[in-house]
Amino acid sequence: MKRIIIFFAAALSFICCQSETVVPFRVAKNYFVRSDADVPENVKITDQDAFKGVFGMAAFMGRDGQPTSIDWDKEFVIAVVKPVTDAETVMEPLSLVKKGKSLVLNYSLKSGPSMSYTIRPFFIIVVAKQWEDLPVVFDEQT
Repeated sequence: MKRIIIFFAAALSFICCQSETVVPFRVAKNYFVRSDADVPENVKITDQDAFKGVFGMAAFMGRDGQPTSIDWDKEFVIAVVKPVTDAETVMEPLSLVKKGKSLVLNYSLKSGPSMSYTIRPFFIIVVAKQWEDLPVVFDEQT
């Protein structure tokens, strides 16, 4: 009887773990949040016009100076944008997984000491279009 219970417990944990699918993404670099944009904290953007209404390009000379290219026919973006702050802030996407009928974006947020200027912390990830129809749940780790 004990072996049967252990077998069913192992099978159940295997089935539960299989319900999560890791969704690949890449981080978009060299963009900024437009000062005239009224953007929610968590946003999913599926077309270039909406993206340009929120973000601008921050290209610079040298290696890796061009903004990350986004192929809107094959990709969409998920962004996390925080309010303006004078605290040193570091944000980083950790994982994107499909759980049930949702995408779960896990990210870290670390705040530090006050600075003499303000910033608008944010990050953008680029995801394949196949995942576009799923709602996104945001999981912040501090």
